[in-house]
Amino acid sequence: MSCLINLNPLITKGFVLTAAHCIIDGGNLKVRLGEYDSSTNHDCSGIVCIPPSEEFEIVRAFRNDNYSRTDRYNDIGLLHLEKSVVYKVSTVHIKPICLITNTAFQPQIEGLQHFVAVGWGGSSPGSPSHILKSIRANRLNRSECRKRYLVDCRMDQICVAHESGESCSGDSGGPMGHAIRYHGRIVFIQVGIVSYGNPECRSPSVFTDVMAHMNWIKNVLDLHS
Repeated sequence: MSCLINLNPLITKGFVLTAAHCIIDGGNLKVRLGEYDSSTNHDCSGIVCIPPSEEFEIVRAFRNDNYSRTDRYNDIGLLHLEKSVVYKVSTVHIKPICLITNTAFQPQIEGLQHFVAVGWGGSSPGSPSHILKSIRANRLNRSECRKRYLVDCRMDQICVAHESGESCSGDSGGPMGHAIRYHGRIVFIQVGIVSYGNPECRSPSVFTDVMAHMNWIKNVLDLHS
C-alpha cells in the first residue's frame, strides 16, 4: 500500500493522524486537507463548488517508538503541521475528525461490528481512484481472521472484511470510523488507521486500533502542542 497524505485525518488544528509506515525517514512530507477529487483544482458538482484544498508543511513527524516494520505492530504516527489550521466559513469542508479519549466508552467502541473506511484506493492493484471513496467493512474476530486469512491480528489491531470494493494501494494511513451517540449527539469517530491488506485487493485488511494507542496520542499532543 502507498500512503497519500491528503487522506490522513486532522485531529486538532495542528496535528494529523497517520500510520507509522507512512513516515519516511528524511522524507519531505506535506499534508493536503479538503481534497475530494485529486484530478481537479476545484471540486464541483454541477455549478456548486467547494473551496480548493489547502497544503501544509510538516515540521515534525512522530512515529510510535514500538513500531515494527516487519509485522506492522504499533503502526501509528502523528504529523505536526507548520501552521495551525484556521476553521472558517470558507473552509467548512476542512474540520477535525473525532477521537474518543474517555475510556468509559471503550466497551462500546470494542463492540462495534460495522465500519466505514475512506480512501483513494482502487478495487484492483495499480488502479487508484481520483475520487475519494468509502467502503463498508465488518469486524472479524482474531481467531477467524487467523483461520480464514492466515493473518495474525493483535490486540491493538482490528481485522475487517469488506462488503464491496477493497482497501487497496492508496489507502494506507487513512481512517476507518463509525457514527455513535456521544453526549446526546451523533458524531462520526475514527476507530482505525489502515495498516495493511491483501495485495490482491481481497479481504481482509488490518487497521491499527486508535483507542488502544490513545495514551501515546495524548502524550505527543501534551508535549508538543
